[in-house]
Amino acid sequence: MPRRPRHPLEPGLYHITVKGIRDEPIFLDDFDRFGLIRLLGDVHDQENFLLRGFFLMTTHYHLTIETHTGELSRPMKHVNHVHALRFNRAHGYGGHLLRDRYSAKPIRDEWHLYEVVRYLARNPVKAGLCKRPEDWRWGSFAIALGLAPCPPFFDATWTLRLFSEDDEEAKRQLVGFVNYEPEYAHI
Repeated sequence: MPRRPRHPLEPGLYHITVKGIRDEPIFLDDFDRFGLIRLLGDVHDQENFLLRGFFLMTTHYHLTIETHTGELSRPMKHVNHVHALRFNRAHGYGGHLLRDRYSAKPIRDEWHLYEVVRYLARNPVKAGLCKRPEDWRWGSFAIALGLAPCPPFFDATWTLRLFSEDDEEAKRQLVGFVNYEPEYAHI
């Protein structure tokens, strides 16, 4: 039986999570990750799907999306469907790759947004993929700091402007904020 379509969400910012089935990898190499970034560029637009942050892990990925219309279903379906097809074809697999369609949690306020920024930047460290958040090149944190290449459609300064109008001061504050881990921080 087919799934019922999702209803459009409210306009705003969302923390999106997509996970592999049975916590299996959904990225096996850099080509898989580059492919997903290209797909995000394909669906990126100013009304429905404005990419504000991303982190590509091994078994899942996170996005921070701003939408003015609340319509995330079509772009997310496209990204996940094409990624699964490409992944299976490239690695000789068949069947399902992703556990569910996607999880979309509204970012409630400015403080919640800051906590999402910190959580996502620290995620690769907690997963043992790198020693410091800025070492993970498959996320917008390293891009905002100028340590990883920026996709042409992505505005790396958006995160910096949360901290300061001056790029260098914003980078300093962003690094300090991400590296501070309060006991109460839970997303």
